[in-house]
Amino acid sequence: MALALQGAAVAVMVGLLCNGFEGMLLVFIAAQLRRLAPLRTGAAWLAAQTLTVAAALAVHWSPRAAVMLMAPYAGFQLFAFFAARLHAQLAEQSRTAERLRIARELHDALGHHLTAMSLNLEVAAHQTSGAAHDNVRAAQSLARLLLGDVRELAYAMKQGQATDLVEGLARLTDRERDVLRLMAGGYSNREIADVLATAEGTVKNQVSSILAKLGVRDRTRAVLKAIEAGVI
Repeated sequence: MALALQGAAVAVMVGLLCNGFEGMLLVFIAAQLRRLAPLRTGAAWLAAQTLTVAAALAVHWSPRAAVMLMAPYAGFQLFAFFAARLHAQLAEQSRTAERLRIARELHDALGHHLTAMSLNLEVAAHQTSGAAHDNVRAAQSLARLLLGDVRELAYAMKQGQATDLVEGLARLTDRERDVLRLMAGGYSNREIADVLATAEGTVKNQVSSILAKLGVRDRTRAVLKAIEAGVI
């Protein structure tokens, strides 16, 4: 309703005065349309608005002047309409990207801590008995449920990252997988070298390759990601 009144006011202004400011007002109306109307409706509105202003120009000046001014008026309106729509789309993409970043950070932080908690509870379960053992197992079940909830909530927004992790794990060689399993057991590079009967420098290079393929900065995150993916 407000836009219709604004368009009618522009037409009246053109019919009575036509001092050039009507073009700027038409642009303002076109920019507002992107929030209130879909593409086809907005385009039809602009066409009707342009024809209405052209009729007022024909009355105020002449039909020839109206025909000459219709093209620039329509062009300015279309530019404002699509520019406003593009700006809105870019703003929405920016908000979506920010939500995705927050979801990834929350998933990484909570997922890693819950996985570490589950592992610690598993160790505690083997060191307790009786009622204490039952309580530890109950806490471990809750930790796993929470981890599952975090995964489900973040899954839709982390598909790209999950795909990268799967691809990174698939690129690991058999020896790198062996190194990763020993890393999960808390072995140092020297201890891994002794177990695999290889040089410590070779193990160091393999660890660096594992971190690069999984896209993580340290051994702990590499192990946690591998555990979350069910590789180890």
